[in-house]
Amino acid sequence: MKLPVDEIKEDIRDAMNKYLGIRIEDDDKNLLSSDLHAIVPDFLYVLNALEQKYSASIYRLFEQNDYSVFSVNGLAQAILEVGQCHSTPND
Repeated sequence: MKLPVDEIKEDIRDAMNKYLGIRIEDDDKNLLSSDLHAIVPDFLYVLNALEQKYSASIYRLFEQNDYSVFSVNGLAQAILEVGQCHSTPND
């Protein structure tokens, strides 16, 4: 079942809060922006959570995109475009 982009955005915000303790207020802000104080290696936990949630290779999204995908809006759109946006059964 394909998920709406708003649900994907919410999942990204939730993962940022859960794994990095960062609440995202602006969906266009770069998630690795220095004023968010995200620890870059810890961002891998966010990506891993998204990859587990969706049957999509999140890491492969970065092969086809540049730094602009590192926002809630950018990631959500990229995940949606993968075309495999299915929740895993344990969600």
